Amino acid sequence: MRTRTFTILLALILSACHSESKHPAADTVAMRDTMDSVGTDSTLLDQHTIPTDVEDTTGALYEPTDSAISAALNGPGRRTVGGNVGMGYGLTNYDVSQWCSGPLTATMLQITPANALGVLKLAAKCQVRVVLVPSRAMITVHHRTHDPFSLTNANAFSDDLCRVLTPTVLDDYGQWLIGLNLADDYGSPDQWGGTIVTQAQIGAWAAHTRNVCGSKLRLGLRVEPSWAKGHPEVITPIDWTWAQYRKRKGDAKRYFDANAALAKQLGLKVVMGVNVAQCDVSGSAPCTPSELQTFGTIAVTHPDNCLMVNWKIDERPPTYSGTLRDIHLKLLAKAKARPLTTCRKES
Repeated sequence: MRTRTFTILLALILSACHSESKHPAADTVAMRDTMDSVGTDSTLLDQHTIPTDVEDTTGALYEPTDSAISAALNGPGRRTVGGNVGMGYGLTNYDVSQWCSGPLTATMLQITPANALGVLKLAAKCQVRVVLVPSRAMITVHHRTHDPFSLTNANAFSDDLCRVLTPTVLDDYGQWLIGLNLADDYGSPDQWGGTIVTQAQIGAWAAHTRNVCGSKLRLGLRVEPSWAKGHPEVITPIDWTWAQYRKRKGDAKRYFDANAALAKQLGLKVVMGVNVAQCDVSGSAPCTPSELQTFGTIAVTHPDNCLMVNWKIDERPPTYSGTLRDIHLKLLAKAKARPLTTCRKES
């Protein structure tokens, strides 16, 4: 009897382990959603050895559900159509249900190859310029959000995405697509299963993506240009890098000037923004209205800025309501007053 009981238990354990190793799609999505909703207290490169990443992200980057995208596509369009588009201005965590009714004109969000076209259709309908980011679980070794990076799976993501983003699609929606951002948080082990993502890995992924997607899809990195300096394998296939300010980085004008100058030296464009949610160090309070106005004005009027996307819309504490929202709208007006910009590097 004991032998039979032990055999049954062993069989059940082996069966459970076998089913986990398959990583079915539904289970993967459920696992990803659970982990993303918990988030992490990531300081990125604040505490790591490569002091050039864009550190900021407590919690995951917004990823809309397919049903949310569909509902927004079937809803009303933007209330005010036309006028000067100017340079895009916005924040991350901009819910797709607000794109057509809200004032912001730019955002960054996670997508899958399956919903990428729906996102672009919604962006065109609502006149919102978007930076697409691969759903993190699709580019890791076991398709779980905080696993190590997988070049094989990242290349497979690009293969699938570029079957959707054909040259015709890119022609039709190119005005609203800033481009594909090749992940982020490269120097943060707590975001990548105890590892970091190297320049060699990103360079190989970027080269593969450029090869399969062609020249019409712009590629970028959410990392300061110094991370790419000295790495032609990274610089050659990409179009932009990123400069996101917080007070710990010193004088705001010097910070944006230095990153813009280096990006230009490397032949790259630069996206700028302010960490509104944690204005000083990781875990700190949001920017005050005065701080946002000061730092944001420097960035949004910087002649080398090709897009303004801040981190992030949050409710606790609020970063896009009350007086802070009023400042965002003033910065948005400054962005709209600028000529239409592109983040494609000059050939």
